[in-house]
Amino acid sequence: MGQTIDFHTRKIQHCNSTRDQVISKAIYKHGSNNFKFEIIHKDIPTEKIDDWEKYYINEVYNTCQ
Repeated sequence: MGQTIDFHTRKIQHCNSTRDQVISKAIYKHGSNNFKFEIIHKDIPTEKIDDWEKYYINEVYNTCQ
């Protein structure tokens, strides 16, 4: 999950990052072909972005339990 206004650039940053990030480490370990990057919601007003991110995080978390 995450927020961006430039999806393509953000995907490249995750795949090429050398920073100590969980996503970057997982991509390096398992390969980018084993991850799915997709836009799940577009055109969200700026003041609602955090609310929608929390909503989707809760949806994924509850699905995985």
